[in-house]
Amino acid sequence: MSAKRLAVLSLLLWCVSVAGLAVLFVRGRTLPVAADGRTAIQLTVGERDFVLGEMRGLLAAEQGVAQALADGDRAALIQAARGAGMAGVGAVPAALMLKLPLDFKRAGMAMHAGFDDLASAAATGDGWADLRGRFAAHLGHCVACHQAWRLQATP
Repeated sequence: MSAKRLAVLSLLLWCVSVAGLAVLFVRGRTLPVAADGRTAIQLTVGERDFVLGEMRGLLAAEQGVAQALADGDRAALIQAARGAGMAGVGAVPAALMLKLPLDFKRAGMAMHAGFDDLASAAATGDGWADLRGRFAAHLGHCVACHQAWRLQATP
């Protein structure tokens, strides 16, 4: 095989690989919408456990914010929210990131960014009514995500 043909073949294979990864990055590894209206994301048991662990951390932060709002404790609110903000995003394995659909990834990043926004609003002295409204809207993102997606472990 000539060097030119080998170069063209290599370039073609590279383009197919990049296109395949791009499709996987956007679509993730999902199944069609189930009877309950949610799209299943197919993960290994370990990947599912990782994502659920992250979600439990977010839920704990939500509870911390709710308690701080109930207590009128601005410092506790800032601490609870900052802990789940973008700085708290752990290292997600690359293989897992490819399996998660783009909309799910966007929702996760918006969730973390929303915690930062809530902490910043509390730090700059926004009123309690505004903070409660921000928190309610933020919690709505949790509900929307759980209504849209389900994690399905595959062997």
